[in-house]
Amino acid sequence: MGLALLAYLVAVNVLLRTRLLRDAVGGGSASAAPGQPAALELDYASAYSIIPGRVHVRGLTLRGRERTVEWWLSLDEADLRVALFSLLHRTFRVTHLRSSGFAMRARLRLTPADATPGIVAALPPIAGLADPPLLGGDPPSPPTDPDRLWSIAMDDVEVEHVREIWIHTVRAAGDTTVHGRWEFHPERSLAVGPARVATTGVDLSFGPTPLITGLRGELTATMRSFDLKTAGLAIFDSVSYDGQLAGRVNVAGALHVFAPGSPLAVDRWQGQLASHVVLDQGALAAGTQVTLDAADCALEAGGLLLTAPIRNELRVEGGLATAGASVTGLRVSRGGAELASVASVEASVTSRRLQLSHLFDGDARFTLEVAAARTGDLAPWLRQLPPTRALGIRSGPVTAQGRLDGSIADKWAEGSADAVAVDVELPLRRARIAGRIAVHAALVRARLSDATVDLSGSRVALEAVSVSAVAAPAAPTPAASAASAASASASAAGGRRFLSIPALEVRATRLSVSPRGVEGHGIVEMPRAELLDLAGLPALLPLPDGLVLLGGTGRASAHADLEVPQGTLRGRAALVAHGLHARAGATELSGDLACEVKAAPFADGRSGIDLSGSTLGFSRASVGAAPPQPADSAWWGNLATASATLRTAGVPGLDAVVHLTAKDATPATALVAQNTGVPKWAADAFRMPLLDAQTRLRVGGGRFEVRSLVARGGGSSLRLDYLREGDGRTDGALLLSAGGLELGYDLTQGSSGPVLIEPQAWFLRKTGRLHEADSSSGP
Repeated sequence: MGLALLAYLVAVNVLLRTRLLRDAVGGGSASAAPGQPAALELDYASAYSIIPGRVHVRGLTLRGRERTVEWWLSLDEADLRVALFSLLHRTFRVTHLRSSGFAMRARLRLTPADATPGIVAALPPIAGLADPPLLGGDPPSPPTDPDRLWSIAMDDVEVEHVREIWIHTVRAAGDTTVHGRWEFHPERSLAVGPARVATTGVDLSFGPTPLITGLRGELTATMRSFDLKTAGLAIFDSVSYDGQLAGRVNVAGALHVFAPGSPLAVDRWQGQLASHVVLDQGALAAGTQVTLDAADCALEAGGLLLTAPIRNELRVEGGLATAGASVTGLRVSRGGAELASVASVEASVTSRRLQLSHLFDGDARFTLEVAAARTGDLAPWLRQLPPTRALGIRSGPVTAQGRLDGSIADKWAEGSADAVAVDVELPLRRARIAGRIAVHAALVRARLSDATVDLSGSRVALEAVSVSAVAAPAAPTPAASAASAASASASAAGGRRFLSIPALEVRATRLSVSPRGVEGHGIVEMPRAELLDLAGLPALLPLPDGLVLLGGTGRASAHADLEVPQGTLRGRAALVAHGLHARAGATELSGDLACEVKAAPFADGRSGIDLSGSTLGFSRASVGAAPPQPADSAWWGNLATASATLRTAGVPGLDAVVHLTAKDATPATALVAQNTGVPKWAADAFRMPLLDAQTRLRVGGGRFEVRSLVARGGGSSLRLDYLREGDGRTDGALLLSAGGLELGYDLTQGSSGPVLIEPQAWFLRKTGRLHEADSSSGP
């Protein structure tokens, strides 16, 4: 017995104190290809054994290299029990180990494309192995029989003062206690655990970048035996885990590492982590809950500073994983001045795909909800958008909220948003439009697959709209009276409100946006508009040259249906005006007016809007300074469009055939006498009671034309062709007939005057030339 013990002591200590054991575990240098490190290499500073199977070792290191992974571990000091008979089977089995001072490093071998500078800088260095650890490129090595390689198995391992665990790019450094087991078969498999880990202050980092500090807690983990040929995240399919950890997370550092190209610049974002993670063979299980509370976060994007508390959470319940973020009390500022605030933003992603290797892959759904967003003025935001930058829109407070749901896997989303802006002001021409705007955006479905967005049901409502003139209109002509000029100036200047619209709504009953363009149908509804002073209307809408509104009140309504992209319009608009006071050229007119406009698309597909059937009626009308007449004796007139086309493409314009009936031609004779050069005595001679007239009016591009006017009444008749160019030049011919007497009048600028010799023949020649020139030049 004594000789056997002595022989054991001599043999074992020779084995331990020489390189025999180290070379045997590593297979000897001959097992490695020339110039390549051994697949497994054991080393230590010193080791001895006094009792059979028990070894004390100091400064132990063990390094391994496989096709997909490289690793290294060290122990400062350890007492272990070795199963001696296992050595006969090329297995170094430790049945009991108590040690202090442990470190472990492991890294995946990379493809050249994956070996980016950021990843390489975060990998653990392993002495004796090349950096970076690349896949492939190894010279052919002699065939190795796995059965000839040594395996390592460690049971009942307890290690105090674990100072470093560095797995690929993630490094944990601090004080940790580990109790568990570990088994490794070169070129075959690796298994870890069950292992119990207790941390009392670990710092976690991505290479040199801190991620979590002061990590404390306990966990139990098992990595069942897996094939070492497995690569990537599939390794996690072998892992089961249950643990609770807490610490302080540096989210700013994590974003810098994992999202280097993000448009968000994180000034500060750190929070307290509380986690309970349950992992069953690589799948998150019920009971998992991870929360991260950051009370003070600041991010910068596009020159805007966003500050808010942020809470992140991951939980698993009933086979459903939910990852979410909650932001409360968000403040948006620029240059120290607050621009907007949001009461809360809630975002979440859910999935039943719980494997870490395919987490949230294939069925992920998302929800985004924004509540009580507020800004004091639209102007700073609209200035950031080129289409609205020059509009000069201002507003009072704006509030908004919305919700979005969808599928990340199937790439679709749906939801809605509502916004209300008060005291909105928009300058337009010489007017200022003010009121309240409420917008409802309905996202029926957005599809990334074909870049199509369905916004049917969206609407814009304007409420309590008022329109005021902000500048005086152009100076009146010298022929206008001083009183009229003063009246016009007083009505339009000084910001006087001239139009009030209690409500106006635009609804998209059907609206789709896609790469093909915009398609849909919309409705515009204005039940009532109050015209408080017609003199201000030109500040908003252009009027034909020579027409000036001097006063009056009225009421209007409108309804329209619009088809996009056809641009077809169908609807009605009505206007009733009282005490209308206007000036046409040098002639002042007053009275009441009732107008109804009918709009429809052309049945034959022509472009433009068909205004046929529109009517215009005058009552209680008078010319000049004449006092208003009693209703039963005042002048009246009715105008109807037999056909009318409003051009919307190219140069906008109106081409209409109109029919006029009137009490007599009094206003017409005044207009002719005061604006065409026809002597008053000639015009007054043809007042034509019970006037009936028909003509073609053409307006557009600065031109005003009266074509083929024929008017009859009281045995008299009048025929007229008249053209006024945009530069003020006029041309035309007038023919008056009464009781066998005919009088022609040339309306050509610079050569106007009566034609007494054969006036009818002259009129026909003159209008023939006008029509011929008109047909050659177009409208």
